[in-house]
Amino acid sequence: MKHIKEFRVVERLEDGTPALMYSRSKMPMMTERENLVYIEKKVLDDGRTLSIARSVDRPEFPRTKSSIRMDMYKASVFYEKDGDLHLTEYSNFDLGGYFPTKLLNMVMANMMSKGMGDFHGKLVKI
Repeated sequence: MKHIKEFRVVERLEDGTPALMYSRSKMPMMTERENLVYIEKKVLDDGRTLSIARSVDRPEFPRTKSSIRMDMYKASVFYEKDGDLHLTEYSNFDLGGYFPTKLLNMVMANMMSKGMGDFHGKLVKI
């Protein structure tokens, strides 16, 4: 995406999937944002997979005045049944600072329409 200034995987889980990711982005008419997200995943006793992604603070990534730190929490449970992928998700995002609601709705609608196909494809591969 053209708005992402930096994205890197800082840590990986034993199976190679990302565990800690850092990102910085800049969109028109808003202050630069950054996020440091830790992802945990666990296979539950019934075979479903629980994935939790949440913002964290780490000393090696201090909050700075040059960008606003976003906060997020996302919990997902997914499983395959009869060849179909089932997903239940809860998420909460705080972009921090001021962000016009109309602009946020336009950005989120655009991101969702473009991203859902890619997201489904990646989950099927898991």
